[in-house]
Amino acid sequence: MSDRAHEAQKGISPEQMHVVHINLEAGWRGGERQVALLVAALAERGVRQTVVVRRGGALDRRFRELNLPVEIVTAGNRLEAAARLLARDCHRAVFHAHTGHAIPIALIASRRHQGALVVHRRVAFRPRSSLLRRADQVIALSTVVAERCVEAGVSSECIAIIPPILDPALRTPERTVARQRLGIPEDSFVGVTIAALAPEKNVELMLQAIRHVDGVRHYWIGDGPVPDGAVVSDGLHFPGFRTDIADWLGASDYFLLPSWSEGFGSSVLDAIQAGCPLILSDIPGLRAWVPEDAAWWFDPRSATDAAAAIRACRRRPDLAGRRVEAARQVLANSAAGRVAEQTLSVYAKAVKRRS
Repeated sequence: MSDRAHEAQKGISPEQMHVVHINLEAGWRGGERQVALLVAALAERGVRQTVVVRRGGALDRRFRELNLPVEIVTAGNRLEAAARLLARDCHRAVFHAHTGHAIPIALIASRRHQGALVVHRRVAFRPRSSLLRRADQVIALSTVVAERCVEAGVSSECIAIIPPILDPALRTPERTVARQRLGIPEDSFVGVTIAALAPEKNVELMLQAIRHVDGVRHYWIGDGPVPDGAVVSDGLHFPGFRTDIADWLGASDYFLLPSWSEGFGSSVLDAIQAGCPLILSDIPGLRAWVPEDAAWWFDPRSATDAAAAIRACRRRPDLAGRRVEAARQVLANSAAGRVAEQTLSVYAKAVKRRS
């Protein structure tokens, strides 16, 4: 990129930007989905983009399916990714690290190519690496994530809070249609959780809570090991990783997230978009952006509290409807166009700081 084009970047000229996204995760979780959505939104604005992804991984496959006007660079590990970036023409690019593991690669490449370093933080725990403080700009999903970054020594002036992007392709079918597709009885009271089966998601609480509620079929959609003691006859089902998320949301009477910790909880955003009533763990990462009257809240330490919230949702469909409408007010903040423009502004600030 010429010095003239570099000067244009300062004025937020998308067509003259070059952004290098780095995410070497092999699987597909909320962060990887958000990378794909952001790249698609920026591509619509004419931004030149390179994506550095795990060879044969979920993002590699996804970008090839999307057929976006982006350059795909694959690597088997971080060392290979760094070597491939150092050998490419990325002069004065913006290097966007989407995970903690991507930061060293992006830092080395940004210094080699006289570029800017932007780091995305999506988790609510305090960063362990001091490298985050070397970023020109940090994007935090929520105020809670931003606070953890400040605690780690990042200047608040370098942090921008930008929520996840709504998925424009999410189209929820009518309940009857969705249940027919999934083989769920029409007269069932159905709940869904969309999250990896990871310790911080608190699946053990669901195992206990669902036993306190009669006549509920609850589906936990996500990959990972099913906990010991999980018995389908208790009402909790584990279909595993699924791509038909819209059907599961359309088929459900409520969405429940029991996490101990969340940076944002992008699956909650999907549930709101689908018009699914919310039952949420009362934690800072969710309280930071979900309105008080938009959900039933429960203590993540209490299975009986979670069970009571499920029963309350079943008893009060009128209140569930009002809470769905209250939740919709947050959707405008995550519109693809808005998030893309906010991200471009962050890139421009990073370039200006580096220059």
